[in-house]
Amino acid sequence: MEIFQTSNYSLFKLNESNRQYYTRHVGRFKTALARNNMIKYKPILVNSDMVVFDGKHRLQAAKELGLPVYYIIKPDATDQDMLDLGTQKAWSPKDDLHFWIKQGNREYVKFQELMEKYGASLPIVLYALPLIKGERTNKSALFHEGALVMPPAHEIEPILEYVYSMKKRLEENFPPIQKSFLGSGRFLRSLISFIRLDGVSKEVFDVNMNERYHQLRACSSAEEYKSIFKLIYNYKNRHPLE
Repeated sequence: MEIFQTSNYSLFKLNESNRQYYTRHVGRFKTALARNNMIKYKPILVNSDMVVFDGKHRLQAAKELGLPVYYIIKPDATDQDMLDLGTQKAWSPKDDLHFWIKQGNREYVKFQELMEKYGASLPIVLYALPLIKGERTNKSALFHEGALVMPPAHEIEPILEYVYSMKKRLEENFPPIQKSFLGSGRFLRSLISFIRLDGVSKEVFDVNMNERYHQLRACSSAEEYKSIFKLIYNYKNRHPLE
């Protein structure tokens, strides 16, 4: 396969489906290229229209340093090639979300709308999704592969509504210096897991939390949070958890 070289950076076009630029990633490439321009041994990949499918961070680094760019042309390069080759810096779930939305996947559009509706982070919404039936239950892998299937609204929205409403109320009772843990992934995941336990009444937990919220504190593990939630839930409860 022929490797081409150019300093005419305007030849290249960015692929809208690709992930966003990571400034720190470009910076690391600039440091490496300034020390030893090895980009010719890992040329960027473009299609016949000069759309970049792999190597946009390398391209940007070379451009900022004024170094020549080495590239190969795969006329029929596809977005799937871009996804498969995104290994220099592993794609994050946020990158996956951006990619599949650009591909027109409505399931990912609905996922993002859910994040925006509740002000929820991507990992928390993904964690809150009901377990996927079948042999595979690795949500992150399925999310990366574009295999996300959103559940009906009634299976996911009440959970997020409950969790983020409780978070908001609790934040009103804690001074700023003490309430940061309420927005942590560990706290929110633990809360989701707890309210899904068999026998847990959300109404009872709500009432008890309003009275006993002062028992909450930052914890280093989900098990610690679960123990505190259990103490709060069992307070004056005729049907306590074992």
